[in-house]
Amino acid sequence: MREADARTLVGVLAAMGEAESAIAEGRIFLGRQRLSAARELSVGDEITVHAARPTKGGGTETATILYQGEGIVVADKPASIPTISDHRGHEGTLVALVAQKVGVTPSSLHPTSRLDRGVSGVVVFATTQIARDRLVTAREKGQYTRRYVAITATTKLVDNGIWREPIGRHPRDARLRAARGRDAVAAETRFKVVARTERASLLAITPITGRTHQIRVHASFAKAPVLGDVAYGASARITSSTGAIRELDRVALHCSWVRLFDEPPFTATLPEELRDAWRALGGTDDAWDWATL
Repeated sequence: MREADARTLVGVLAAMGEAESAIAEGRIFLGRQRLSAARELSVGDEITVHAARPTKGGGTETATILYQGEGIVVADKPASIPTISDHRGHEGTLVALVAQKVGVTPSSLHPTSRLDRGVSGVVVFATTQIARDRLVTAREKGQYTRRYVAITATTKLVDNGIWREPIGRHPRDARLRAARGRDAVAAETRFKVVARTERASLLAITPITGRTHQIRVHASFAKAPVLGDVAYGASARITSSTGAIRELDRVALHCSWVRLFDEPPFTATLPEELRDAWRALGGTDDAWDWATL
């Protein structure tokens, strides 16, 4: 290998025996910076090659397109994938899957709200600047409404209310957010308890603002963390009325529908694992109908 080649990321990967696909998939970082193939490296640089994203059940996750038109794409996201690229790269993200389905480049898709990995439901993308501007205006006019449903392992919440704690950066973990955290900004989340069992509550939630991890942070601060949200203090363990114990492998939070411009809402299918979890906690299926109204 020529000395010049050895300084490039491609050359370093060849020396390490790593596949160049790691570059294309965006899985290589210098610190927090994602590296391109042409990047030259200096002596002492430490690069990290992250493992490729595993596929659930050995297959490839997919996403359902709910709408495409006028520079807007609406998709139903599975819980097991992130909306945008993370340290495991672009492959398998919602952006990549949607781009392939609708025949556009991933870079042309702008998510106007993001669902965390572990959370499922409706995500709205803009593919043009005009559409982005329309959606920003819709938010400002209250014409961009989202309804989430969540299971929380508490029965002590008041029937309804508004969480208004400002949200900022977590003091110890850069990946998380915290109520009243560093550089906190205003945040507002409306909630309603739709049903209760002896061990859990089913919530209908409408975020007014759109801060990172907003619902999860607010629920945790209210001592009602969302079931399965281990990062914010919840348990992933479900104990049924028969004493059977199982682990929930996702956050029990789902964006059920999004309404734009006073049109009928775009609705995502309620995942069966959430129905099963609610049943195991003593809940009934009809509660979901009230939660998604």
